[in-house]
Amino acid sequence: MSCLDKTHRIKTKKEFDRLYNAHQRFHLKSFIFFYIKQKDIKLGFVASKKVGNAIKRNRAKRRLRAMVLRYDNQLKGGSYLFVAKNMINETSSKKLKSEFDFAISKMKVQL
Repeated sequence: MSCLDKTHRIKTKKEFDRLYNAHQRFHLKSFIFFYIKQKDIKLGFVASKKVGNAIKRNRAKRRLRAMVLRYDNQLKGGSYLFVAKNMINETSSKKLKSEFDFAISKMKVQL
């Protein structure tokens, strides 16, 4: 079972606000990563209008989901929120993966 199915999504404004106010966050060139440790796995992907039109925002969220899918079976319990920045669509997949690895190691989240 994938961690990207409907049962593992962050859906409510309350959940998003809790993550935005989290102390564990890391800013990178392509995205911002928020994390709160908890029992279940919850994932959220956000791309604001600063990223671009709907096509660019959807592409940014697809790229973030694909990146997380690589680590699907290794995710520990927690809420993860990925907020795309406007540079994400110009960033290569290799660079995006290295930024993700760096954020995880910096925040000491064991994947």
